[in-house]
Amino acid sequence: MGTSPTRNFNCSSANAGSLKGHSPEHLYGRAEQTRSPAYKYAASIVTELLGIRDLTQKDSRIYVADPKPVDTIIEKSMRDYDGDTRRIKDAARLTVFVNTLKEMQKVLKNFACRFPQDQKFNEDKATVGDNGGYKIHEIKDYIAKPKALGYMALYLIIEHKGDKFEVQLYPESMLPVYRATHALYEQIRRDVEDCYKNGLSLREGLSEDKLKIAQQILAMHKAAAIESGIFQLIEGDFPTVDDPPPVFTHHDISPYPQDILPKASWEVELEESLLRAREMQLTYGHLDS
Repeated sequence: MGTSPTRNFNCSSANAGSLKGHSPEHLYGRAEQTRSPAYKYAASIVTELLGIRDLTQKDSRIYVADPKPVDTIIEKSMRDYDGDTRRIKDAARLTVFVNTLKEMQKVLKNFACRFPQDQKFNEDKATVGDNGGYKIHEIKDYIAKPKALGYMALYLIIEHKGDKFEVQLYPESMLPVYRATHALYEQIRRDVEDCYKNGLSLREGLSEDKLKIAQQILAMHKAAAIESGIFQLIEGDFPTVDDPPPVFTHHDISPYPQDILPKASWEVELEESLLRAREMQLTYGHLDS
C-alpha cells in the first residue's frame, strides 16, 4: 500500500503560504514520476558496481520508498530551509543494501574517492540516452564520519532531467537496529537538538535518563557497524556523548530511515526485545559511555 500524499501533520495555511519555490504538491508529483529512473540508477549500482546479475538477488537489494508526503515536505522546508522547497532533495528516495565490506569498498571507491577511483560508471550514467542522463549532485559519506549518534550510511543525491532523488547505501543487517534506534531517538530528539543549538555536548546538556538513551543508541550503532564489517572504514574516532555539537545541525541530526521497509515479524520481536533490554538497563544498571 502506498503512502498518502498527506499525513496527520498539523500544518497551518500560514506556514504553507510562506513557502518559496515549487508547491509541495508539485514536488510530490515529480517524486512519483522519478521512481522509475531512480530504480534504474539503483539497479545499475547493484549490477555494474556490485556485480549482482540475478534478477531476484538484484531486486532484494533495492527498496524504492514512497515519495515524501506533502505535509512532511512542508515541515522539513519550514524547519530546515526557511520555507524554501527548492532545497528539498529527497522527496524521492530509495535504499540499496550493500551487504559486505568488499561491496562497501567498491561503492566508496566509485562515489567517495576513498580508494583509487575508476570514473567509468559515473561517466556512463551521465551519458544522455535511455539509461543515462544522471548527474551526481551531492555525496554525504557518513561511513567515514558517522553522524553524531553513530548512524552510518552513504547518501547520494542524484539529478535526472532536473529532478533529484536520494539513494541511501548501507548493510541490510543494520536495518532492524536503525529502526530500533530511531524509536529511541524520538524520545530525546528535542533535547538533542536543544543541546546542539546551545553549543553543548550531549553529556553536558541531557538529563541522566536521556543521556543513557543516547549512550544506548551509540552502543547499538557501534555494535551493528562492527558486526557488519563497516566499522573499520571509519576515518577517525566513533562519536561519543562528550563530542562537541556538529557544525551543521538542521537536517543532519536525525537521518534514520524510519520508513524504509515493512517490518517482518522477527524484526518486530527484535525491536521489542531491544526496547525491553534498554528499559532493564535504565532500571537496574548504568550504561557504558
